[in-house]
Amino acid sequence: TMRLITLSKLLVLICLITVALVRSSAAQTAPANIAVLTPGLNFEPVLEGLREGLEKLGYRDGSTIKFMIEDSKGDLSGLASRAAKLVEAKPTLVFTVVTPPTLAAKQATTTMPIVFAGVVDPIQSGLVPSFVSSGNNLTGVTAHTAYLSGKRLEVLKAIAPQVRKVLAIVSTKEIVAQISLKQLEEA
Repeated sequence: TMRLITLSKLLVLICLITVALVRSSAAQTAPANIAVLTPGLNFEPVLEGLREGLEKLGYRDGSTIKFMIEDSKGDLSGLASRAAKLVEAKPTLVFTVVTPPTLAAKQATTTMPIVFAGVVDPIQSGLVPSFVSSGNNLTGVTAHTAYLSGKRLEVLKAIAPQVRKVLAIVSTKEIVAQISLKQLEEA
């Protein structure tokens, strides 16, 4: 089922990107440029899925679309400048992975379409005011798994009742970590 959920999210994301591409470049003959801002590390499978999904819809990398990728390689300190660099290149849209790059892209533009994936809570993080309508230039797929942290701890206690202490290593700078930690503390 996890594979099906991931596939469903990817298909929805591809549809959202397709709609944005059609809106922005209906009569355009030059390739549409998709700016990509990622935190790096293990997100290459997301980008590969994006490429494959768009190809199945008839978009060919290098001919009908071109990717401009800014990968922070785990260093989130330069996200704002990377986002600004991508926006200055005037792509058709900006695609972001997880919350910090999406926040940086939102700061860089209020008019260019931004499509995000893997954002834990777009409302709490200030990206969109509601799930019904973003009311801005952002749309995407949320990954509300942080709210499961407490339940995961309960399951651990049930299957391993001898465990008395659990170490949770989190970054308090990220909203997902704050939500997860709160859920763990309440469990």
